[in-house]
Amino acid sequence: MRTASTRGREAPTHDHGGESCRTRAGVAPHLFTGFDAARFPDSTIDALGLTAEPYKLDVRVGEQASLRLRKALFEDGQDLTDRAQLRSIGRAFASNR
Repeated sequence: MRTASTRGREAPTHDHGGESCRTRAGVAPHLFTGFDAARFPDSTIDALGLTAEPYKLDVRVGEQASLRLRKALFEDGQDLTDRAQLRSIGRAFASNR
């Protein structure tokens, strides 16, 4: 497990790539096919923020937006730190008000 410096202390980081590969191989080889550990975001704040408006519209629309983000990251291998990609995903769930 790698460590990252946090305020002068070493803090463990998570091995996202290894865990998803083990999950895929052991449970569902057809899932996580586009996952790229190098593209796993350090923070999901922006991606989670994208779902706020759809959830205000309707819980089902919010859930669809959340599932689309999951697909983008784990199936399509998209970089969810890329604001252009997030805007592209968000347009499908934008309010017409």
